[in-house]
Amino acid sequence: MPFQTNTQPTNKLETANLQPGPQLGDQIGLRLLVIAAQRADQNLCAMYLLDRLGVPYDTLIATETELTAERLWQDNRAHYQGVVLTTGNLLYWEPASAQWTSAFDWESWQLLWRFEARLAFGN
Repeated sequence: MPFQTNTQPTNKLETANLQPGPQLGDQIGLRLLVIAAQRADQNLCAMYLLDRLGVPYDTLIATETELTAERLWQDNRAHYQGVVLTTGNLLYWEPASAQWTSAFDWESWQLLWRFEARLAFGN
């Protein structure tokens, strides 16, 4: 699917008046969300380090499960304190089109970026 913008809000995270950084009353879950393009992603097996360190995390396989606002955020509670991508742009080889394809569509990337901005990840 080609990248395109959608001018109509499609979820609560989009319609909320979001200020960057955590706000008074926000709750942040002490878990990581690890996102991989496919189960066969070789970098996914490196997550055993999180297991060894006792870091709680959930895994989302982007070609199998859609990223939703509800997965990231509900009311004033962020379900994750951080997001780890196994590859920077979630590319995988698509044999049908014989090209590298991102496992996220434009809407999923926008949702993830809004979530990260809301919690000031990377700042």
